[in-house]
Amino acid sequence: MPRDYETETERVRRQLHETLTPRQKLANWWDYHRKHVFIALAALLIALYFAAQNRGNLPADYTVGWVSGRELDARTVEDIAERLARFGSDENGDGIVHVDLHQMIIDLGAVIERGGGTEGQKEQGNLMALEADLSICQSVVFLTDDPASLQACTGALVYRDGGMPEAGANDWENMALAWSDCPRLGASPVEGELYLACRGCWQEDQQARWSEGWRLWKTIQSEATTEEKDDK
Repeated sequence: MPRDYETETERVRRQLHETLTPRQKLANWWDYHRKHVFIALAALLIALYFAAQNRGNLPADYTVGWVSGRELDARTVEDIAERLARFGSDENGDGIVHVDLHQMIIDLGAVIERGGGTEGQKEQGNLMALEADLSICQSVVFLTDDPASLQACTGALVYRDGGMPEAGANDWENMALAWSDCPRLGASPVEGELYLACRGCWQEDQQARWSEGWRLWKTIQSEATTEEKDDK
């Protein structure tokens, strides 16, 4: 068979792929890679366990997901975690407010431009990590420099008041809070604007964990609102 020959099955598959939206393509990718995600999740949990051991067995009160094409160095991660911890409370009763920043290094805007495809094992692994994070409700609050792409790819964000967007909604401006809108967080730790946003919860057994993260999110929002009132 000639190398460039396209079978009817291949042609149908190609046309179907071309008509899918980025979100549908991502869902299709998830169907084919579900097993790999759970394998990656198991490895992630093991890595988190040993990371906790290295931090002196400090369990996290909150996990905040960092979703961006740029990776943060250890000092910046620690700085962000400490700043966010000021808005939290001791959820696990150990006397310390501790935030874990879970880095998922992936440029979702580029993934959308490619129709949901990934390039290289590292990018694929980080996309799998994001899917796993959303699946188990590891992170409730997310920090990103591209909230539009995060919502377009996952549809996971909720409005700032907790309202659930309709399917396909991408008015991310009503979902995310700019870092600069909350001066008590301090200057942005990186170049460019950052945004905080909260994911929704659709599983009963994840409600307790989600509620903890929601309290952190509401406190950050209330501090931003208070700062706005003080400026008037």
